[in-house]
Amino acid sequence: MLSRKYNPWLGGAALLWAVTAQAQTLRDIPGLELERLQLNPGARDSLVLSTGDLLQRGQYHISLTAHYEREPLVLLEHGEQSATIISDRVTTHLSGAYAITDWLELGAQVPVVSQWGPTVRRFQRHGR
Repeated sequence: MLSRKYNPWLGGAALLWAVTAQAQTLRDIPGLELERLQLNPGARDSLVLSTGDLLQRGQYHISLTAHYEREPLVLLEHGEQSATIISDRVTTHLSGAYAITDWLELGAQVPVVSQWGPTVRRFQRHGR
């Protein structure tokens, strides 16, 4: 049976090359964040204000929040709306938080998003 010795740096170099190649392909497509509502899972004072106040030890908070947006993403040309990319959007957030101590709180959010818009054929221009 033949045994080969591999340089441990070879695997690291291959992994680094793969990660940088992936980053280059992702850089070509700009990111766009449609979610503008930021919720506070602890919500001691308010669901939408992050005041830094924590729940007291042993307390928990669970919430279900829903919101609707009309035309959150439109295309403007020369200052005029020329197309609607996303016409309607509904988001539901299930969130919760638990205070392990008076100074440590764990929180999580699970958003469920449904969005729709016109068909792609409406964006095609004649003669191109």
